[in-house]
Amino acid sequence: MDDLMAAHKDVMAGKVPSLVQFGCGPLSIIDPTQAPPGKHTQYAWHVMPLNPDIGEKNYETFKEEFAEKIIEVFARYAPNMTRKNIIGQHVYTGREYVADFPQMRGGDIFMGAFNAEQVMYNHFGYRTPIERLYMAGSATHPGGAISGGGGYISAGIIARDLGLKLWWKPWDAGEALRALPQAAA
Repeated sequence: MDDLMAAHKDVMAGKVPSLVQFGCGPLSIIDPTQAPPGKHTQYAWHVMPLNPDIGEKNYETFKEEFAEKIIEVFARYAPNMTRKNIIGQHVYTGREYVADFPQMRGGDIFMGAFNAEQVMYNHFGYRTPIERLYMAGSATHPGGAISGGGGYISAGIIARDLGLKLWWKPWDAGEALRALPQAAA
């Protein structure tokens, strides 16, 4: 918790966090079309101020150098996650978020409060008290970031409530998890 709080203090002060710590996930496990057969896509996100104090350094250079630091830390926990195993990469920061999605004020991927009072078991659901008015987005479970989870869940609820045929094949988490041991073999 001390490390997490130190990173938060750095960000609040407009500084680049001194400790490299990040969240990540293998997106191609959910959507295999994102990577060539036998390969995977992976995301990693790190807390960072919208306009970090990087001195006179070029912002693009800073982004690339910080991405390399993330890869170095990643490799400590996943030894095959090295530069030689990375086919391509894209570094996307709060500055790009704001340019592409103005609603991500200040580059905040969560776009709303993300606290214990309104997530997980405290979440009221996607239906509002007003008939046929639904809630979707980062303020709904499973929270923010750019996963689209809240919208995906809401779309399914809305379609089912309206008696519409789903226009996508729902993802079965259990099926995907059962397939993992076979894929590793």
